[in-house]
Amino acid sequence: MKIDIRTRGFRPTAALSAHVEREVTRSLSRVRHRPAAILASLSDLNGPRGGEDKRCQIRGCLARTGEVVASAAGADMYRAIGMAADRFRRALVRKGGPRTVRRAEGRGKGRT
Repeated sequence: MKIDIRTRGFRPTAALSAHVEREVTRSLSRVRHRPAAILASLSDLNGPRGGEDKRCQIRGCLARTGEVVASAAGADMYRAIGMAADRFRRALVRKGGPRTVRRAEGRGKGRT
């Protein structure tokens, strides 16, 4: 899965880029139908004035059902990224059909 990160109003740091990749990968780890490519758009609308203006929008396209978009905004960019990643997962589950990949039953318990 390729994750493209674009920003508006600021330069991304390596830590911020790593956080986007980590949160999106974590959120989609058990989703069966994942987009091949994801675009994460980060923006700071008010710049140094502060406030609830840090926004993360995550967008991806599923082959059968089309585009899925989720966004979140807040005072902290890291929190906005986490909320948007969770919303994106829920939107994929709603649009993509079967919910999650099941774990193998009985793995490691009671086997002899």
